[in-house]
Amino acid sequence: MNEKEKQLLAKMHKAFGSPEVKPSVFESNEESRLKEKLILEKMEKVLNKSPVERIIEPEPIKLPEAVQESFVDLATATTRIITQPTYQVPEPQPQLPDDFVTKSMAALSKTAKVTSAPEADDINPILRKELDLMKKTMVDLHSFASRISQLGGGGAGSIEDLTFHTTSVTSSNYQIGRKDYYIGVNYPGPVSISLPIQNVKEGRQVVVKDESGLCSVNNITISGISIDNDTQAILAINNGSLTFIYSRGWRII
Repeated sequence: MNEKEKQLLAKMHKAFGSPEVKPSVFESNEESRLKEKLILEKMEKVLNKSPVERIIEPEPIKLPEAVQESFVDLATATTRIITQPTYQVPEPQPQLPDDFVTKSMAALSKTAKVTSAPEADDINPILRKELDLMKKTMVDLHSFASRISQLGGGGAGSIEDLTFHTTSVTSSNYQIGRKDYYIGVNYPGPVSISLPIQNVKEGRQVVVKDESGLCSVNNITISGISIDNDTQAILAINNGSLTFIYSRGWRII
């Protein structure tokens, strides 16, 4: 113990009512300091031989409240008060149960099954009604198409309904009717064919054919109100034919 420390210790004794400090006090203090020094040297040697890993402890959590402590200043022989923060050990975190992960996975799997493919009973009634109407419409269309395909492409039997009606002429005169399309002439003599002149639709066609094979001798005369800017056409080639179409008058095609 140095002189300054001895003086401070003597002042402290006087402050507490002890007029003198015994020499044994200084000696005991010196002996204690020597013992502490020897112990510290031995500990340092042990630590140097076998290094110990440094353990970093978590910093304590400071609380808003504080604790006041007092001590005696030996230099001035006065009492001082120091406010020190208090510390609290962190509380342990709550542990999850062992089956937490298993139960969570089972719940997620159940939710995925429900949202991915809803059952028929879960469909909204309004949506179900719309789907039923669509199904009925599709069935009706399929049935209608089947009936049309079975009926075929026939019409009412007239040229106006695109029905190819044939007529055989075995006399010297013939007036083409509303249903006629193909007129086959088979008469052993000259023949006169009259084209329709009233209520004729645009695009109607008529075919006149020499079926006798003798029209070069027995000409077939086709007459009308207008035939390619004329009033008649003559078929004089054996087994020949003429096709007429109505377009603001009869035209030979």
